[in-house]
Amino acid sequence: MSDARNLLLEWAARGALSPAKLEAAMHLGGVVPDHARWRRFVDSLLLWLGAALLGAALVFFLAYNWDAMGRYLKFALAEGAIVLALGGVLWRGVDAPAGKALLFAASLFTGALLALVGQTYQTGADPWELFAVWALCILPWTLLSRLAAQWLLALGLLNLSVLLYYQTFLGFPLLGALFGPMAPCWVLLGLNGMALAVWELARLRGGDWLKPRWPLQLIGAAVMATATVLGLWAAIDAGRESLTEALGWAGCLALVYAVYRRRQRDLFMLAMAALSVVVVVNTWLGRQLVESFSDPRILLVSASFLASSTLAARWLQRVAHEAAP
Repeated sequence: MSDARNLLLEWAARGALSPAKLEAAMHLGGVVPDHARWRRFVDSLLLWLGAALLGAALVFFLAYNWDAMGRYLKFALAEGAIVLALGGVLWRGVDAPAGKALLFAASLFTGALLALVGQTYQTGADPWELFAVWALCILPWTLLSRLAAQWLLALGLLNLSVLLYYQTFLGFPLLGALFGPMAPCWVLLGLNGMALAVWELARLRGGDWLKPRWPLQLIGAAVMATATVLGLWAAIDAGRESLTEALGWAGCLALVYAVYRRRQRDLFMLAMAALSVVVVVNTWLGRQLVESFSDPRILLVSASFLASSTLAARWLQRVAHEAAP
């Protein structure tokens, strides 16, 4: 669909299609959704919003009525919700949209049950253990689901467990000695980068559920955000200790350029990389030039931001025209 849209826009830019004919061509080419596609979109949106809100409703219901209910009733509600959701999966089938949504809801209910166990019995477990055990408990369902949202949920739980582990212990035993205070960023960069690479490779042999690019782009955004934090640390610290972070940021940009510019064009990933360059380079420039916000040299940094953003936008436009058929 995006290829057809790019082709029609390219023809319109060349003057081969008038604005009126462009609109008609988009309708004929299926670029503009018809009533049936809008109905399928709304049905899917309401289905998944319902699954997510059911998970949130169970958590808030238990929290609001915590003092009014006994522990057995609380456990009955949480476990009953999981059993009902899994029963619905068996009834509709795991490959049906409703079955996938119910399996996703069961994964959310599992998190509520684990939190209930921790609050009721005061096991002494740290918060990071909750999310790690949650991800481990839903792993069989994740493998069975063939659902991008389910995999992203598991990956998000692992990211949260890493961050909370660092907050609890203020460092990693080995990585802390090697990478200092940026150790959690390196762990998250490695975790999300590996997930991105595995997902890209799985798309080559996987089914239809792996074809949409939005899950990859979400993971890629997490990768570039972590890499940008490393670059900002290097730009602000500007010492020998930050050389490792600078090399890591530059290496991540090089990989993104090689894969998503040379091998397969992805404007979203390239835009994230361009944004990272603009932010890090101008932060470094501001660190070198400006001593305070009242310094007149801050105008130079502002001009640099405008110029670099304009150059990045023009480069992305050129890449977009190259990607068009």
